[in-house]
Amino acid sequence: MAILDALGQHLEDVGIGTLGTSIFLSIMPDTPDVCVALYEDTGVGPVNLMGNNVVAIERPRIRAYVRAARNEYVAARTMAANVRDALGSLVATTIESVDIIAVEPTSDLYPITRDNDDRPIIACDFAGYVE
Repeated sequence: MAILDALGQHLEDVGIGTLGTSIFLSIMPDTPDVCVALYEDTGVGPVNLMGNNVVAIERPRIRAYVRAARNEYVAARTMAANVRDALGSLVATTIESVDIIAVEPTSDLYPITRDNDDRPIIACDFAGYVE
């Protein structure tokens, strides 16, 4: 299981939404209005073990986009804060065989844009540490 799968599963487990229905990985479809999309971003290179070619810790970057219904900026921001808190609380846990050392927010919440249907999109960036 990849990091996005694990993080999406965690968001579902804590009640943010449902994978494939309101939580999406690497895509934000046109529907539903209210949804979360997780994307992998340019990460930092892995940590190797003292000259060995064995990767000890991967350090992916993740970006979460949250969209709300038309003209519901406050709802988008509130849900984005919930996503930030849910992902940022991950420390020393395993989700479906992914050993997560930590996930930490690396940005504040920030508006991306409004889409073609005037729905607000708020984002937050994260650094992951995965064994």
